[in-house]
Amino acid sequence: MGRTGIIRDHSPHRVIDIRSAGNVESSPHPIAEKNAARNQLPLFNEISNQSVTRLRIAALLLLAGVLLAVGYHYHDRLTVDEIRMLVDQAGWWGAVLYVGLFVGAEMIQVPGWILITAGVAAFGPDWGYLLSLIAAILSVAVAFLITRGLGGKPLARTQRPMLRRLLAQIDHHPVRTVFVLRLIFWVSPPLNCALALTGIRFRHFLIGSALGLAPPLFVIARTGHWLIG
Repeated sequence: MGRTGIIRDHSPHRVIDIRSAGNVESSPHPIAEKNAARNQLPLFNEISNQSVTRLRIAALLLLAGVLLAVGYHYHDRLTVDEIRMLVDQAGWWGAVLYVGLFVGAEMIQVPGWILITAGVAAFGPDWGYLLSLIAAILSVAVAFLITRGLGGKPLARTQRPMLRRLLAQIDHHPVRTVFVLRLIFWVSPPLNCALALTGIRFRHFLIGSALGLAPPLFVIARTGHWLIG
């Protein structure tokens, strides 16, 4: 007489399904199905990571293009007087416009002292200094992220002895190293790109930049305020 039922094997990967006395079939266990699905995840993750990378590169290129377009559009007007006039005409949006102009102008390497002095002329010594500091930190952060997103970290893998000694300082004392470099080079675009190609973490770069930019920008802002009366 035939039997119909399910007998669970001691193996965690299969269940014996008895349809009849002479016919024994095995059906996949849910755990086995999960394991099979898990084996396919690396390929799925690789495809997903590639898609995310493409989207990230496209977004960075778009951002860089917009900033460059803004910088070149106002290139002939990026003087202290012209920036002050543009900001005054923008009304309540003047601060936003100033920050955008600062970031775009840094992309095309307009001297930072012009932008800082223009901020002081438009907003006064205190607000001008604060806005120029925010804009400077944002500009170096944007340059870092664009360079890191497009170029990766090739300098972190270099084997040249001189570069390895320089990079060791960044690896062991990242915030202090960036702080000292900012005191010397301020918002230098080449410095932003060079640091982005090392293995430094973004938060260390940002903290060191913020701390290192504050003193020289304060001096420039006060000097600019004194010069423009």
